[in-house]
Amino acid sequence: RAAKGRLFSELLNENAWAVLNADTEEFLDWSHVAKSRSLNVISYGRRATDLRLIKSEPSSTGQLLHFEAWGGKYKIHVSVFGSFQAENILCALGLVVACGETAERAVPAMEALSSPPGRLELVARISSGSSIFIDFAHTPQALSTVLRELRSQTSGKVILVFGCGGDRDQEKRPLMGLIADRLADEVIITDDNPRSENASSIRKVILSNCRRAREISDRKEAIRFAISTLATDDTLLIAGKGHETGQIIGDDILAFNDRAITLDLLEELRDRA
Repeated sequence: RAAKGRLFSELLNENAWAVLNADTEEFLDWSHVAKSRSLNVISYGRRATDLRLIKSEPSSTGQLLHFEAWGGKYKIHVSVFGSFQAENILCALGLVVACGETAERAVPAMEALSSPPGRLELVARISSGSSIFIDFAHTPQALSTVLRELRSQTSGKVILVFGCGGDRDQEKRPLMGLIADRLADEVIITDDNPRSENASSIRKVILSNCRRAREISDRKEAIRFAISTLATDDTLLIAGKGHETGQIIGDDILAFNDRAITLDLLEELRDRA
């Protein structure tokens, strides 16, 4: 918070633009600081006056955003999942306008947006109506946000495959186990990037707060098992690695991409069927 605050209190030049989330507790302080330094402020969010989010409606291909931009009302479909992304999109719109574009030209361009790889990325929809997503969520807050988002749009079960990385942030492991236990219907604990740590020890700490979870150390086999359990209208989230293309075990980096592995396994299961 202190580091981000310096953007507005020290680093931006006079008459520059500050694009601020009106729904955060920092908004009043940061907007006051910005205005005291003659910065121009654009607010976004549900409580904003410039870019006000009215509502977001999830769809099978993303979401429909209802919002106001400087008094004009808009309804735009974006191929990006997650209501939390609606705020990110409005922030991006504010930045584009701050850089000199008009809202009238920028808003229609929003329809061309797509999620970055590994950020609540829809990998597949299965004929049963179930969906498979991957996400980079590797912190307690990120995992909680994504699981709550998927829960809100899932009529079946929410199934989670995840692990925690080694050599860093040991305190988050039991917290993530607790979040998984509370917010997912079924949990498979597996390896992430254990690095130089003992992978079994990492899984054990996560399982201490998620005792009903299944433990499958091999990440590919964990994904395979999770796919095999999918029923009508279930959602599978494979979390932690997102866009990464390697798995770090000891000093080795093994080729591993959650998206590619998932698609290969789906093809394999189709061939068997």
